[in-house]
Amino acid sequence: MSRPVPQTTAIGYAIVPCVLITLSLVGCTKVEEIRTYRVATAPAATPAPQGFGGAKPAAPVGEPTDRMLAAIVAGQDQVWFFKAVGPIEAISTRQTDLIGLLQSIDPQGPQPSWKLPPGWTEQPGNGMRLATLQGPAAEGLPPVEVSVIGLPKVGDWRAQVLDNLNRWRGQMGQPPLESATLDAQLKPLLADRKEAVLIDFVGWFAGGMMPGTPVQPSPPQQSQQAAPPADTPTPGNLSAAPELTFDTPLGWVVKPASAMRKASFTTAAGSEVTAFVFSAAAEAMADPLQNVNRWRSEVGLEPITAPELDQSSETYKLAGEDGTYVELVGATETTYAAMLRRGPSVWFFKLRGPGEAAASDREAFRTWLTSVRF
Repeated sequence: MSRPVPQTTAIGYAIVPCVLITLSLVGCTKVEEIRTYRVATAPAATPAPQGFGGAKPAAPVGEPTDRMLAAIVAGQDQVWFFKAVGPIEAISTRQTDLIGLLQSIDPQGPQPSWKLPPGWTEQPGNGMRLATLQGPAAEGLPPVEVSVIGLPKVGDWRAQVLDNLNRWRGQMGQPPLESATLDAQLKPLLADRKEAVLIDFVGWFAGGMMPGTPVQPSPPQQSQQAAPPADTPTPGNLSAAPELTFDTPLGWVVKPASAMRKASFTTAAGSEVTAFVFSAAAEAMADPLQNVNRWRSEVGLEPITAPELDQSSETYKLAGEDGTYVELVGATETTYAAMLRRGPSVWFFKLRGPGEAAASDREAFRTWLTSVRF
């Protein structure tokens, strides 16, 4: 078999005449003396390395907006990832369907099988995605989708679960987990299989690639809120939602509310005060420890254990009911927060701001809490 002539050879033949012509021209011209100079220059700035190192991204402002409900199941030769992510209310509304769907997974065979809940549809996937399962949209909410993706088994099962869970946590604006804390985030999914786990957590979804794809988690995108109205704050009985009333302290400026944010203020000192309500169906929102540890991370504090929470929190009356109250003082920021489980909902009342500002607002915030009525 003959080899093709390298391209450089043909080019070389073409260059020879040009070189000869050039030399003949140079020979007729006085050659200028060539001098070289060494110029001192500042060293080039080394770009900051891209990766997991460097400064920790600022914690998102406000309570989580999104929830991820997912399963990781080992099959014969592959690991299967079933993932639903969306607004907390949308996922919570379809929670029963989602749990039933995930518990129906049968990983035996080359590909897994499952049973769709009533009203759900299945679309074939492409590439790494085996299928997309979609549930009907509840009124005023987006439809819920479950992606089904298979990846080869790689090394240790536990390590593969941790790697992918931390990738998802990066997409949700949450810090990575250590191996020692992994088990607390996993629940058994299938009674007859150890390598099948359920994952449920909240955060701020900023998108991302499929599980298993080596991506750099991005800092959560903070939503741009409209500027607060320039009305003069006045004390009195105000309500951002029919189910919630309270007395607004003097100097607090009312900001726009939303479906889950029932009240929002900026204090004269610059602290942010919010009242949120979430469905208690999302375990991550109903668990005091998970919420407190999320709030601690926002102000740069390390997570604590359940016994430590019992020692550092106090029972606080909210509308005649027992809530949990904490004070979290970080190096530069402080959060005062109260949490109340009430029927199918969980309520958060929170003040966060620079240390001195928050401290000056502490008594007004606690007084405001005592004025809350449902």
